[in-house]
Amino acid sequence: WRCEGRDLPAQQACGGGVWFQLPEAEGVVALPLERRTDAIADRVLPVTIRHPVWTDAISEQHWRLGNGRLTLEVDERGLFRLQDAHGVDQLSAPLQIKRYQDHGEFWDAWDLATDYLQHPLPLPQRWQVEMLEHGPLLARMVLRVCFDDSKARMDLILRADTPWLELQLTIDWRQTHELLRLVCPLADSAVRWAADTSGGVLERPAIAKTPGEQARWELPVISWVASEALAPGGGLGLLLDGPQGADAGPNHLGVSLLRGPTWPDPSADHGRHRHRLALMPLPQGWQRDGVP
Repeated sequence: WRCEGRDLPAQQACGGGVWFQLPEAEGVVALPLERRTDAIADRVLPVTIRHPVWTDAISEQHWRLGNGRLTLEVDERGLFRLQDAHGVDQLSAPLQIKRYQDHGEFWDAWDLATDYLQHPLPLPQRWQVEMLEHGPLLARMVLRVCFDDSKARMDLILRADTPWLELQLTIDWRQTHELLRLVCPLADSAVRWAADTSGGVLERPAIAKTPGEQARWELPVISWVASEALAPGGGLGLLLDGPQGADAGPNHLGVSLLRGPTWPDPSADHGRHRHRLALMPLPQGWQRDGVP
């Protein structure tokens, strides 16, 4: 394929089809694409990839990846290192999937229990790690784990010239009265956290002090939540694919993924689910780095 007289950088996708990198464009524009023919193949200029992806296999279960804007490391513990373009660490510990007992607070199908953090449930500490595809445009690591009757798969997708790491979580959920959460341990302590709301953004203190703040142990957000560190003012953004319940503290960002209520629907949340999230370092803060 060509755009404006140039070949598009391409990479075969493992599931069929081809990945392309489109030219940079400001705002919403229409890019004319045309299929290249053999007659013009010799007259097309060489392609240049913006911030190509590189991969380094440190061992069979330990990989290092980057694209000039992000660097990450993955092993049996999962994603245990994420750095921005300046090499600043974003995580203090591996990215965590956690599960808790949860029988609801007021309404089984709606309210999380206030004390769910006091009732953690075990999860395997090791993932099965596989490099599914890699190339200059995209690299995909696959992590798999089983617990009780449920299974989880996490795809870590790093794209060229992209300032975030995409997470695709596919879960076959069979648990009841349990809560499944994704937790990001923060390398830099947060003093505030921000999240979008209908028509704007709300900023909240990282430590709940007033009775009203302490009563909101989880809040609904629409598409993103971000930590705000004291110095130099940056943080970490967690991007979502739709409204979900989230919480934050000085040392973490968290989002609830699945529950297992039994009333009024005894099979609520059971079955296959797919969540699409992303982690985005914010060296200048959520506003200057354009999280919205």
